[in-house]
Amino acid sequence: APENLNAKDMLKASLDVAQNADTLNAWMNKYLEGKRRVFLSEFSTSVQGTQVWMDYPQAAGMANIFAQYAVRFGDRFQALPWDAFGDIFEGPDHTWGVISLSALVKNGSWNRWASLEPTAEYYGVYMAFKRFLESGYAVVPVKSTTADVVPYAICKGTSCNTLLINLTDNKQIVQIDRKSDKKKSNASRIEVDVFGADQFKWIGDQKDAYPYPKMGPSGRLLEGKNRDIEIPPFGTVVVRMNAFNHMKPNRPNILAAALEKKVMT
Repeated sequence: APENLNAKDMLKASLDVAQNADTLNAWMNKYLEGKRRVFLSEFSTSVQGTQVWMDYPQAAGMANIFAQYAVRFGDRFQALPWDAFGDIFEGPDHTWGVISLSALVKNGSWNRWASLEPTAEYYGVYMAFKRFLESGYAVVPVKSTTADVVPYAICKGTSCNTLLINLTDNKQIVQIDRKSDKKKSNASRIEVDVFGADQFKWIGDQKDAYPYPKMGPSGRLLEGKNRDIEIPPFGTVVVRMNAFNHMKPNRPNILAAALEKKVMT
């Protein structure tokens, strides 16, 4: 839709990937012998570079596409995100965009990536691949009580990871429950990683646009009876239950550090 590019329609359309994956699996089962590997080559939400694909909804779209394949072919799946090597170009709506894991660093900005800096697309892949996926985990059935939130879940023993995608431009508040839990423990802890406008947002839509803020996902622990999880508009959230040692919780790690020049008049 070159004349009506918007995040809501993009995320809704990204759900069609599941039907394509199911069709592919049916064809393989019918015509091929044995278990075959699946390779998703150069995937993204679009082939048109515009403002939408530079902003935080692109992270949700990337994570959503990746997860639909991962939960179907996780034990035989490889993926390669499409990286246009950091350059930005004019789209059909006369805004400027990038479909890339990185963008060229702006003047006055410094980070640990040298001449490049991570984009929202990078963080979408990071949320799905580094925070959601776990080696040895198995896909489990998951259901959302609202069509506005798409869930994916994998578990191993008492540990479970859930990826949540907010398809709307309104924040959603949800709670994660497991049917297998017969007793609710008030002492249990849940780790929540969030990526949305508070973590990454582009300022402007022309060639001189720049991202601010431009950090990676922010995390927190839930303890006690409170199980409310807020998913920001077009946001991506990963919920990890019992995925860490309570005596030695994971230390925060830096994905990208930036020093920016500020001028006051």
